[in-house]
Amino acid sequence: MLHVGFVTTSYPLSEKSNSGIFTKKLADALIKQGCNVTIVTPADSSTNSKKLTKNILLIKYAPSFLRKLCHNPGGIPAALKQNKLNYFLIPFLLAGIFLLSIKVAKQVDIIHANWAINGLLCGISAFILRKPCITTVRGEDINQITESKIHYLVVLLCLQLSSKVVCVSKNILNKLVNNYPKYSNKLVCIHNGIDNSFFQPLKLINTSNKIQLLTVSSLTNLKQINIILEAISLTKKNIFLTIVGSGPEEKNLKLLCKKLNIESKVKFEGAVKNDQLPSYYKRADIFILASKREGRPNVILEAFASGKVVVANKTAGIEDIITNNKNGILFKYNSAEDLNNKIDFIISNKKIAHTLQKNAVSYLKKKRLNWANTADQYISLYRQLCAV
Repeated sequence: MLHVGFVTTSYPLSEKSNSGIFTKKLADALIKQGCNVTIVTPADSSTNSKKLTKNILLIKYAPSFLRKLCHNPGGIPAALKQNKLNYFLIPFLLAGIFLLSIKVAKQVDIIHANWAINGLLCGISAFILRKPCITTVRGEDINQITESKIHYLVVLLCLQLSSKVVCVSKNILNKLVNNYPKYSNKLVCIHNGIDNSFFQPLKLINTSNKIQLLTVSSLTNLKQINIILEAISLTKKNIFLTIVGSGPEEKNLKLLCKKLNIESKVKFEGAVKNDQLPSYYKRADIFILASKREGRPNVILEAFASGKVVVANKTAGIEDIITNNKNGILFKYNSAEDLNNKIDFIISNKKIAHTLQKNAVSYLKKKRLNWANTADQYISLYRQLCAV
């Protein structure tokens, strides 16, 4: 039985948390496929470690009331932006990750780090103890490499120290090849999976009723919920938007609703348990994602599985999934006016909308996007590196 040390700075520590839910889904799938998985993740400010399963080891990098860096909407970048004093916690967090990864590396066959910074730290641990290390990069850590020398260096060191680097999308892989061609032989693409619980029978949009729009997102500047709200203020159609998620921009977004006079057309649901998400998708007609940039957003795949028409911002990461006018619709980058036009188009063209729905489900089946298949690909890579 392979023993995997799974290191991540984002992992749901409670039922209602969706922090890095895809890391938990992958870890759970690996366990179902027969792996022994030890999870290393930072502690938060409220979770009682005694209530967690024994395979979860917490990094207590600060007193509990100061543990604000991880597991909140937007992750570490949002925490740093929200309070500059959080920068003082970074050295303690990094030291905690490194020390606990050293301890775990002694007990496991392979270390699996999530995100480049963890790949760097775990790569050092793996080098010291002569263990293989793979790193999964998921988007934001790679999107920043052309904008920040620090991010560029972190990713460079991660590539040097990791045995393999897994990219969750072709877009991320191509960006790494273009910027670090020397390490292209280390790169592998393995897509995230989705839960079978999201699959729903297809249904036509019923334009005689109020059209239900949905977005599932952390409420941060990067997710640009304001663009969706501005688009709603432009439409004359009978629509209603449900926003699932929480974050630091919630207050500002509610004020924007009031300013745009659309409070009666929008509902903020806040964070919901992951097992409740399928019911929100089921009630929706159209799913919208307006992020400034993405890695490979699982919410689009969940919307596909739920049989929803997806309208999303024309940006890298999203274009890796959506072929415009085939399995979804892309609106002009950051244009609320074009988003409004695309929503109107879908509502007015039910046959085209149904074709998009069918093509989206076909895309998932063709790509075999489920967590069991994703776990199988990782296990194959583990065995290759461990020579098991």
